[in-house]
Amino acid sequence: VSDDPDLDESNGALSPARSFILHHADELLRAKDASALLACRSVERDSGGVNPAWAIGAALVQPARASGILRDALAHETRTYEEAAGMLAGALWRIRGPAELDFLVHWFYTALPASAANMPGNKPVAFLWEVKAAARRDTKQLIVALARDSRFDSTDWETLKELLEIVNAGRSTALVKERDIYDARTGDLVNQRITLATWRNLLRRECGLPEKP
Repeated sequence: VSDDPDLDESNGALSPARSFILHHADELLRAKDASALLACRSVERDSGGVNPAWAIGAALVQPARASGILRDALAHETRTYEEAAGMLAGALWRIRGPAELDFLVHWFYTALPASAANMPGNKPVAFLWEVKAAARRDTKQLIVALARDSRFDSTDWETLKELLEIVNAGRSTALVKERDIYDARTGDLVNQRITLATWRNLLRRECGLPEKP
């Protein structure tokens, strides 16, 4: 907390300087700063609620406590259409990786029905943005776990688009071309349902999982 004009938050959002520091907290801050960052959640609020960057920053400087810090923040994040929960879940994957696999898969499919279908910025989609940005070498383990779950059939266009983009990034040729992904967005309902089911099977095949008729 500072009265430095470069860190001014009078507009209700984190300043660019403060956002940068928190995003790189593991490089710029100390482990003992975690308690100060978590304390900021109580005073540095806007009308939308607590900015997730404080908890994420605290988790970055104390990775051994990351699971507890971020799970607690997720438990208290109740906004339905905000990206905050997805950012917290994404940080959990970024810092902890497969150690949080079971928790994240359960969270993902619990959050999916609560978010508006095909709505950019819903919680699962925001989570996949963070997964893509983290670019962990073990990302495929997460994709396999998501595709193996019986609730994978509930994924919509927006969610599948993000999954396909993550998978495409690791392939020499795209599993589904970007143009085809976006063309399917405007198709009629019947054709879109067939297309999405086809994409799910392509992802299953990519993950070495049995396809569904």
